[in-house]
Amino acid sequence: MCRKPTHYSLLTSSLDYLIRIKTTGRKVDEFFPPIAKWWPRYANCLAVCTGLAVCLYVFHDTQAGQNINISGDKEHAVFIPVATGVRDFCFSADGTALAVLDFHGDILFWPLCSDPAFSEFYDTSRLKQKLILSNPAIKFTLPLDLNPCSIQFMDFDTDDDKTSFTPLFLVGSSNNRRLHLIDLSGGTVLQELRLPSYNDENLPLQNFSMIYTKEKRFLVIGYNLSNSI
Repeated sequence: MCRKPTHYSLLTSSLDYLIRIKTTGRKVDEFFPPIAKWWPRYANCLAVCTGLAVCLYVFHDTQAGQNINISGDKEHAVFIPVATGVRDFCFSADGTALAVLDFHGDILFWPLCSDPAFSEFYDTSRLKQKLILSNPAIKFTLPLDLNPCSIQFMDFDTDDDKTSFTPLFLVGSSNNRRLHLIDLSGGTVLQELRLPSYNDENLPLQNFSMIYTKEKRFLVIGYNLSNSI
């Protein structure tokens, strides 16, 4: 039998940044701070967005402790411009696909490895020169009343060896507190989930984080409107 401890001690330590990345002066909307997400393929590749593009940076051990200023787009390895602005973005679990949610409320989809240079980068971790991926392969327009702000791949196991991920996305709308399961291949909204504090208030758009674990099939939401997870 497990007993509840009678005394608790709080362990504290000082944790400093390994690399500090400066993105000053490139925000499109004050409600949407810069977004940074690790590219799942390699542990030293970080994707950063400050509004009008998703940039993939490759960091090296020699950069530890440095301040890196990316305001001028001088350090990126892969540049993916989005003229309609980026509210949020996500990668598939294997890193072969990118989905962007733009300021028009559309989902833009890039099968990254369809580009030969990126496919070589994916296989070898080497990129001969800076790469620009401009046009998405798929653009899916969401219903106007969704007002989406966050997006997350929903990766499930598939029996199809040719398919590395399932084209399902969970799109969050914080101003009306709903989640929508989107099937990009069929172009349909499969399901609507209303968060516990759902109402019809008109609240400002804000990103909220979503993480889905494929192995355990857990969905975790950082819900800033109610200060809860």
